[in-house]
This record gives sequence, structure tokens and C-alpha cells, in this order.
Amino acid sequence: MVRHHGRELALTLLEFQLLQFLLDHPHRYFTTSRIMSHAWADPALFPEEVRNYVRRVRKILADLAIPVDLVNKPGRGYSLVFRPT
Repeated sequence: MVRHHGRELALTLLEFQLLQFLLDHPHRYFTTSRIMSHAWADPALFPEEVRNYVRRVRKILADLAIPVDLVNKPGRGYSLVFRPT
């Protein structure tokens, strides 16, 4: 579960693991392959699945109005960037 200001949404295991990994390393960028090997460590996953889970986590963060962006910088990867509140 993710809770923010009294609202909550359930996450799948892989959504949770992705979010937890990025929360543990805020403002650092990780390539798709690093996410696959460090967040999930599941060799059966494909790079396209990372993009799908990123999209799903972005939606959850937006639906809960959490002041953070899950950004992608070409050549650097994905990161959580917290907005000032």
C-alpha cells in the first residue's frame, strides 16, 4: 500500500519493489538494466516491462498527488525527483 494524505492505493509486488528501490536512491538515475538487476533481480523480465511498471507507478503517484516525479533522462535512466512542497 501507498498512503498519502488519508488516501491509499494498493501496489503489485513489482510496483512496490520498483518504488522502494527508487525511494532508497532518490535523485539518482538508473538504467533499465540496472533496475532489472537491482530492483527485481528477475532475469525473466524484459526491458519493456520496466517501462510498463514505471508508467503504472507514475499513475499511482499522480492519483495520490504525491509531490514526486518519476522521470526518465535519455542516456541516464529513471529517477524519483521530489518537488518542493
